[in-house]
Amino acid sequence: MIKYVVGFAFSKDGSNLVLMEKQKPDWQKGKFNGIGGKIEFGETPLEAMVREFKEETGVSLSPDEFNKYAILNGKGYELHCFRCFTDEIHNCKTIEKEQVYVFSMNTAIACPLVCSCKILIPMAADEEFIYCEIAHSN
Repeated sequence: MIKYVVGFAFSKDGSNLVLMEKQKPDWQKGKFNGIGGKIEFGETPLEAMVREFKEETGVSLSPDEFNKYAILNGKGYELHCFRCFTDEIHNCKTIEKEQVYVFSMNTAIACPLVCSCKILIPMAADEEFIYCEIAHSN
């Protein structure tokens, strides 16, 4: 089973968030998603989230700033979903091949190029939403 993390970082007031334009896998190419990637051997999901955020955006956030709000399980994968609220998102920049952008929430929710996170973004933005696990089967 391959394990991944994805994080949605919002401004403190919740009006903006960071997304990256995916280049892989092919089904996501040219679409926008949260910041994330594979969990490396020996890493916890939280450690992977902190590392991926730094690698992809150049911004170092502490583990205390991230909150896990969901786990999605599917055939051969497990996705740990995190969120944070910080004005550091305005310092995010493109570091890797995948472009990083700060979007207004209204733009992100309405954008047809935002991938499966159409459900994950509203869940992450709702600070009252605590936690869930979702199993997906084909």
